[in-house]
Amino acid sequence: GNTALPFAAWGDLIDIVQLLLSHGANINEKNENGWTALHYTANYNALNATCLLVKSGADIHIKDNNGRTPLHLAAVNNCIETAALLISHIKNVDKDKTNLGRTALHYAAIGNSKETAELLISAGADIKAKNKNEETVLHAAARNNSKEIAEFIINYHVDIEAKDEIGQTPLHEAAKNNSKETAEILISNNADVNAKDNFGQTALHLAVQNEKYEISELLILNNADINAKDNSGRTAIQYAASKNLKEIATLLIMHGADVSSTDIENHTAQETIKKQQNFL
Repeated sequence: GNTALPFAAWGDLIDIVQLLLSHGANINEKNENGWTALHYTANYNALNATCLLVKSGADIHIKDNNGRTPLHLAAVNNCIETAALLISHIKNVDKDKTNLGRTALHYAAIGNSKETAELLISAGADIKAKNKNEETVLHAAARNNSKEIAEFIINYHVDIEAKDEIGQTPLHEAAKNNSKETAEILISNNADVNAKDNFGQTALHLAVQNEKYEISELLILNNADINAKDNSGRTAIQYAASKNLKEIATLLIMHGADVSSTDIENHTAQETIKKQQNFL
């Protein structure tokens, strides 16, 4: 549970915060989630309380149970004023990373917090930073359909084809998470729609497996190889057939999917369709 200090700080009640501190309240005390009063003020943009806590010696680098500092929380929520205040007291905005290796800029991308991202980059944030899974800021934007951040980041000439630890590009990430607007931005900036991950899968494979019709259609209309095979020899239509995805299967067939294509076990989509009643 929380003591009185985080509640007062969260509500930006600076007189009460000052009173509690003067009576010996532990400024860096954590709750069960590892949040301190400063985490709360950063998360809810309680600017005056943030200023008072920082001036009173609150640890701005303190981490919660997930490794997030107050700056991570300000970034994901686009709390611009609070983020600016915290940044002004931090020498290296990339130094503090979460348990997954995410920087504050990754969190700005997750929250589509363009203004905070601008602040971080102006303060020296590494736009090419990767987390422990080798995911870039653009991967984070793609996963969360943070289209404004995606456009903003791309303007810095980042590698749009950067791959994470399993070989997936930001377009793969957009495809499997139904981030259509971000996928459109990536494609308009010449992202390779046929790039393959470590399993030989394209963005279309992932869109179909995750049952994302609109993304599948977008990729097809932008020259995705509809009959591309992954490492198991399977095409998108084979995944659609195995999951009984009638609408997506119809879309694929309309655009030339080969239902007789065989995988490494010599199975075809046609066989699967025949086994399922009322498929098409």
